[in-house]
Amino acid sequence: MAEAFGIRETSITFRSYTRKATLEEIVLELLQKESIYFEGNTYNTLTELCAKYQVQPCNVFERLKYGKTLEEAVYLPIRNNGKRYEVEYEGKVYQNAAFLCREYHISKSLVKGQQRYKPEYSFIKCFQMIKQLRDECKWPDTEVFAFIPRLKVQGTFYKSLADFAAVIGMTRGQIDAYKSRHHYKNMIEALQAMQRDRIPAYKTEYGLLSYSEARKRRYTYAQIEKLEYIPENG
Repeated sequence: MAEAFGIRETSITFRSYTRKATLEEIVLELLQKESIYFEGNTYNTLTELCAKYQVQPCNVFERLKYGKTLEEAVYLPIRNNGKRYEVEYEGKVYQNAAFLCREYHISKSLVKGQQRYKPEYSFIKCFQMIKQLRDECKWPDTEVFAFIPRLKVQGTFYKSLADFAAVIGMTRGQIDAYKSRHHYKNMIEALQAMQRDRIPAYKTEYGLLSYSEARKRRYTYAQIEKLEYIPENG
């Protein structure tokens, strides 16, 4: 089961002993909270995986809720159930909002999320806002725009500074503290200085690994925190 859904067997086992929940509920919870291993790669979130494979996160999660494996949920095409909720955008009529979002590689869930903040706006109005933001970010056309990025580092978008910090083996608090202590004007200056200062490395059974390499070996954040940290000149 763990292999079918790309999550750690130990995580399933632990929750089955500590939570009063069904196995299905545990798997769905883990898919939203932990990293996912799929086709040789590890993704920090289900949204990140969906962006890679250009599928709508809401569609994938709904399929998982109905018992599909992760592979089935990712690769199944949009099903035409005969219902038509037509929407028109730039002179073209789409069968429904999902088909519109799919053509422009924009997450329907992201658009609906904006509608919750602006209930007076129509779906199309929110869609236009999201599309404009995506274009201004220069988001790659080959990936689904599934979240509003807070920063871009070396060509990679991150939803938040905390997400970026996790990738380099740190916490947001550590980056903020470093910036404040050295009186840097902005976060980029602080990150550049930190890069010169040290290279994160951890002693593992596979030898010295950076944070990203350890994640590829399927170490969890909690496990990495317990590993011995080796400074650049250590």
